[in-house]
Amino acid sequence: MSIKYPGIPFQVVLWLCCALLSTSSAAEAPPAGTAVDETVTIHSDRMVVQGTEDRIRFEGHVSIQRGDLTLEADQAEVDFEPDRRKKNAAAPSDPAANRGVSRIELTGHVEMRQGARRARAETGVYDQKDGSLTLSGHPETWDAGYHVTGRVMTFFLAERRSVIEESRVVIEPPQGR
Repeated sequence: MSIKYPGIPFQVVLWLCCALLSTSSAAEAPPAGTAVDETVTIHSDRMVVQGTEDRIRFEGHVSIQRGDLTLEADQAEVDFEPDRRKKNAAAPSDPAANRGVSRIELTGHVEMRQGARRARAETGVYDQKDGSLTLSGHPETWDAGYHVTGRVMTFFLAERRSVIEESRVVIEPPQGR
């Protein structure tokens, strides 16, 4: 299927492609010699680009994939790192600048999958700087025989560490007993 975005300059679409492909983070740096897939793939029913802003909105059946992490939601707003080469605020930004994702705001039926871990909530915020995903709005998670609910859940994805505020944990017995 060929998708065309009438009224969107080719440079903006090129900028989007370059920006989505450059998402490395020191917080998620693997041990030496370990390969990591840093490619970000976003699927949605609709993409909205507003001029030369550092934000793009994805609407309807949004699915974001990076390595073993999958995020799904009704809507996502992706913020990009500012163009540090832009010295004059009045000057147009280079739309093909190779800038990475800095933050993703997810709303509506948010789901996260990473390996055997699953989570869902009403809203979520992925912060590239510290490699975290914060879920709120009745968040819950499942992993290896337990189910956790809470008020706010923060997953530090590279560390596979979680912090849950006002938690309730249900631990199921191992299979086969």
